[in-house]
Amino acid sequence: MPNAPQESGILNICPLRRGDEYRRVVTFPGLDLTGYALTLEVFSLTNRAVKLTVNPVLSTPPHSVTVSFIESQTGSLLPGNYGLRMIFVSPAGVTRTILEGVVEVNP
Repeated sequence: MPNAPQESGILNICPLRRGDEYRRVVTFPGLDLTGYALTLEVFSLTNRAVKLTVNPVLSTPPHSVTVSFIESQTGSLLPGNYGLRMIFVSPAGVTRTILEGVVEVNP
């Protein structure tokens, strides 16, 4: 299991224009995520309902993750503010939130 701090990292996506694609590489120095399953969720800040789920792609070296949304995904989000969280599941089944943040969607 990777050795990571207890606190989640922060990834804010502000602003995100509705209907645009988005791509960002996030690096976790010293954290080897080989064999881990990753999920990124964009959720309502009002009722916590998940509005969008994507599977980030592990990059080389294995401590980098590419977060991306295609046009249809960002187009499905109404303008406003949303929460964001990236969750990993280890090969042993341990689940952790490693990134949290806010997504501001503009028209």
